[in-house]
Amino acid sequence: MKFFEKIKQRMKIRRLINSDNAIDAGVDIMLIIFDVLSSPILIVVRVLRYAFNKFIRGYVIRGIKWILNKILGNNAKMTYNMDTSIKRHAKRE
Repeated sequence: MKFFEKIKQRMKIRRLINSDNAIDAGVDIMLIIFDVLSSPILIVVRVLRYAFNKFIRGYVIRGIKWILNKILGNNAKMTYNMDTSIKRHAKRE
């Protein structure tokens, strides 16, 4: 019985995968890619996000650390984890 079930499944898959459906899927994917890549606002947003991550993020993190160090005093050492959590650790003397 399993042998015939496998044959039936293969036949269903063959009916679903044909040249017409493959062409439709390919055209749909290309249209989505074209829309995403050609949208001017998305290009600007991508460039700004890249520039922020590349150049500005380090300065922002350093500034936040400096401000928190001034607020909390020099007895606390600030560490910044990549999951954007800032933790306060007391200095051991």
